[in-house]
Amino acid sequence: MSSSNKSNNDQNANPSTATTKASTEQHLSNLLTNPKTFSTASYLNTAFASFSSSSNPNSSASSSSDPASLDDEDLQRQMAELALQLQVQTQSCHDEIGRIGAELRAILPRCAGDLGRLNVGLVGMADDAGTLLEEHYKSSLGYVDPADADNAAGNADNASDNPGGE
Repeated sequence: MSSSNKSNNDQNANPSTATTKASTEQHLSNLLTNPKTFSTASYLNTAFASFSSSSNPNSSASSSSDPASLDDEDLQRQMAELALQLQVQTQSCHDEIGRIGAELRAILPRCAGDLGRLNVGLVGMADDAGTLLEEHYKSSLGYVDPADADNAAGNADNASDNPGGE
């Protein structure tokens, strides 16, 4: 019988075992998602306690969590199951991290392009603001461009040198 069929049969036979198993699975998931409290030892101890109690449903709680009450073959089987579950969940986490990394690698070039376009736009706005400020300054103060002043002075000099206009 496969392990999934066995676990389904265990859950159907004893509903409290199913509830306990679900709460243990939730606790194990919480351990894996919290890096501050995770340790391999705490994960394995929690998982081992749940396997011990599920393998000896008729024994008391104190003796069922005691590894000495199980034979070596059961201990090896349970440790192999725990190691496999931990490996699968770890691989799942690594896959998720890889997916997030790939998304970031795809987003970063677009962000760099957006920043470049924003920079061009800001430089253009700064140039426009400078031009508008200069034009406002010229119009509000009756500003005369030095080149225009030189042309006006040059024309006046030409007129005085040539009184006949020829």
